[in-house]
Amino acid sequence: MKPQCPVCGNGGTAELIRYLDGPVLQNVLCRTREEALALPKDRMVLSGCPA
Repeated sequence: MKPQCPVCGNGGTAELIRYLDGPVLQNVLCRTREEALALPKDRMVLSGCPA
């Protein structure tokens, strides 16, 4: 069963991209490479609704 869209209720959302170990803070500027690599990471799935 595909996830339901939280906006329109459509049951046909599609997975667009999956990160298995991506940064959870997308818009953070770091002073060093080491600082950037130390940021928290987690799994993220981005889905889209065709409606």
